[in-house]
Amino acid sequence: MQNSQAKSVLKQFRIIFGTVKQHFREIEISCGISGSQLWLLNEIANRPELGVSRLAENMAIHQSTCSLLVEKLVKKQLVAKQRLSEDQRKVGLMITDAGKAILAKAPQPVDGILPQVLASLA
Repeated sequence: MQNSQAKSVLKQFRIIFGTVKQHFREIEISCGISGSQLWLLNEIANRPELGVSRLAENMAIHQSTCSLLVEKLVKKQLVAKQRLSEDQRKVGLMITDAGKAILAKAPQPVDGILPQVLASLA
């Protein structure tokens, strides 16, 4: 890669990083949770009763990371765990009314701004 191309890529990376950082700041200020937690909350709202393993798989994150994020949301009473009716051995995740209220006031897009920023680049 030529030096001018490298500088151009670095400049675009800084723009992306700054935009993502600003979006996460806006989320934390308006919602009181991190951007990652908001993304997870949105996934749970869109796929009720999904378990942690499948949720981690869908979001392409490690299961232990997903578990930690879920536990933070449970402690904040934004997500509840419940036994699934068809298989009592499995625990599903449900968004609470407080979680729905957070999603309603969240800056868009709730699943993060990175995909949009990347799509806008040449």
